[in-house]
Amino acid sequence: MKEKLLILGGTEFVGRLLVEALSPDTNKEIFLFNRGKTNPGLFSEITKIIGDRETDDIEKIKSQEWDYVIDFSSFYPASLQRTIDQLNKSVKKYIYISTISVYDFAKYTRGEKITEDFAKVSCSPEEAIDTTMRTYGKKKMACEAVLQKEEWLNSIIIRPSVIYGKHDPTDRFYYWCRKVKMTKEIVIPNQGENNLTLTYADDMVRILLHALNEDLPKGGYNCGTHDPVSFNNMLNWMKESIGSSSQLFGIDRQELRDEKIALPISGLCDLIVDSSKIKIASGLEFSSFENSVKTMMAHFEKEDWPTAKAGISDDEQEELILKFKTKI
Repeated sequence: MKEKLLILGGTEFVGRLLVEALSPDTNKEIFLFNRGKTNPGLFSEITKIIGDRETDDIEKIKSQEWDYVIDFSSFYPASLQRTIDQLNKSVKKYIYISTISVYDFAKYTRGEKITEDFAKVSCSPEEAIDTTMRTYGKKKMACEAVLQKEEWLNSIIIRPSVIYGKHDPTDRFYYWCRKVKMTKEIVIPNQGENNLTLTYADDMVRILLHALNEDLPKGGYNCGTHDPVSFNNMLNWMKESIGSSSQLFGIDRQELRDEKIALPISGLCDLIVDSSKIKIASGLEFSSFENSVKTMMAHFEKEDWPTAKAGISDDEQEELILKFKTKI
């Protein structure tokens, strides 16, 4: 008999990529539980359970005896607890997608490595039901606590950094790719020397497949997929891949804050995420950041460079550069 896999979410970004990767697996029968609102036309061959997990709809998952659960869509601890309460006790693994935002960055010292034991944020009862992104990391930490107290449940917690790759609805990484392609000068934080540690979606899928199919010990795992790399290196690899001659225009991060300018992913500057635990436990080798950047540039070239949803517009960037050049 096929093993039954329930994916909560599964039609957007990493969930979509994972389902695409799993589709040839003849040993598993895949079910998707979601509201049917995001890319509803995808995966017509897969059984879908339509419902809102924040309502009584979640009780629909009691209709099956699950072997595995992968949870992309849990943001509230009470909702996650209710989801777990519907599960058969024989479920083999519950794989939960969390975030590095569970760590207390206020306690971070530049140059320090963020391991899985790093200090975590706390979540008050009021924050646990807050619907804004302001409490995103806190709510995810509370969700992790729900999983950890269920001793019977073999839960594996995946903590990615900012994820980049195909089908990303946020455009946070794509913003920089497009600026390299479409503009002559690019505003960057400071002089671009600050480092980033991101998560490549294709490699995250490989991590999830390993967590699903192999013997991965219970617990939490950081999933940054490359060593720290500077903004300059990232943008130069982008430029090199398409022959761009864009120039980089550095503005101090505090001055950007004073201008109320938030550049995508720049808030992660100089956070060193240590992902050695997942690498050792899985034995996986990840793509180099340089190669993944070039792969994504080639992908966006085929997509014909639509306007990015994230960051500042080309006109706003031009005005900002002119303003700071005038100051000099």
